[in-house]
Amino acid sequence: MLGHRGGPDKLTQTCDVAVIGAGIVGAACAYELALAGLRVVVVEPNAVGSGATNLGYGSVCIVDRVPGQLALTRYGLSLWDKLVEYLPPECEYARCGTIWLALDEAQLEEAALKLEFLNQQGVSAELLDRRQVADAEPGLSGAVTGGLFIPGDGWLRATRAAEFLLQLAITKGAKHLTQRAVSIHNREVKLQDGSLLYAGNAVNAAGGDAALFTPELPLKYSKGHILVVEARSRCVHHHLSAIASERQLDAEACVRFVVYQNSVATGQGDQIRGAQSQAARIWIGSSSQPVGDPAANLQLDPKIVGHLLRRAIEFVPAIGQAKPLRSWAGLRVTTADSLPVIGSVDGKDGVFVATAHDTFGAAAALSTARLIVDELLCQPPEIDPRPYRADRFEGTRSSYAK
Repeated sequence: MLGHRGGPDKLTQTCDVAVIGAGIVGAACAYELALAGLRVVVVEPNAVGSGATNLGYGSVCIVDRVPGQLALTRYGLSLWDKLVEYLPPECEYARCGTIWLALDEAQLEEAALKLEFLNQQGVSAELLDRRQVADAEPGLSGAVTGGLFIPGDGWLRATRAAEFLLQLAITKGAKHLTQRAVSIHNREVKLQDGSLLYAGNAVNAAGGDAALFTPELPLKYSKGHILVVEARSRCVHHHLSAIASERQLDAEACVRFVVYQNSVATGQGDQIRGAQSQAARIWIGSSSQPVGDPAANLQLDPKIVGHLLRRAIEFVPAIGQAKPLRSWAGLRVTTADSLPVIGSVDGKDGVFVATAHDTFGAAAALSTARLIVDELLCQPPEIDPRPYRADRFEGTRSSYAK
């Protein structure tokens, strides 16, 4: 039960930890904190996972573009592996593996270097030649010369996973408060209706709104597009990406080739029908377009959507016969060094941050939550938390700070 204090005009509830935001990272934090025996209140006025999580791609994959990403995502994947047997079917978790595709000798050399690095870090991976990659993915264009296979990678429906994690937290005693938080100050979370939530600690996992609660953090924002089409038959069997992933569309936007095909068909509003169907959906991503702040125009850009589709057809020609279903643009939060911000905030006693995961929030949700729990409870962490600490940005502020 939540405790109460305050006069007749102001009801104040109490808890050990308030989690602001119920995307996949916030839900994971709520789950891990409740599992640790803490009294948790999740503050989220909207549907669970309806923000950046709903707009994301759902890849649960090793990311190694910059130092620090590999440790966090590899740890995250190991934690998902421990939960997989409990995930309900609607999460659609599939440990499908990723194939990084090469179109020429230079890209094959890049794949070989990536293989060497991953193997040095203890990540299982395998180099595929032209015949092997064609056997693994018969629908690929003949232009693909080989690839790098990472068998431990996976995919899931991130919104459903967030709902599942929050429900697990609730079974452990967490509460979900359908209010909007407006500020965090002196261990009090002020809510939109004027009431207060007194929290021994607060975790800012608010995604695109994170700068409203911790404006001193130098968060950056980008606009991303994703396209979903429906194929008549299965033409993609793995999570596919391109070794040469970044392509400049114009001076402002980059487009990456990333594709995954659901193993089950879905119906209106993305609700699971239940029965397996021959037709299945292909998720095509993604673009990255820098924007100034979360209030940026997130309308679809038809030029970018068209480029995503052409890029996918370049690798998987059958996608050209697929039926377009929907496309959308959403906001991603990141930082200048492409690492999330995880942990306590200097000068704000009891305030923690778990945000700025860019495209790998699903992969790093559980590992982020574990780092928050470890710091809050003064436990030794499984991985070095220093690369993600807020104090690496000392003296800087978010571009969205008001």
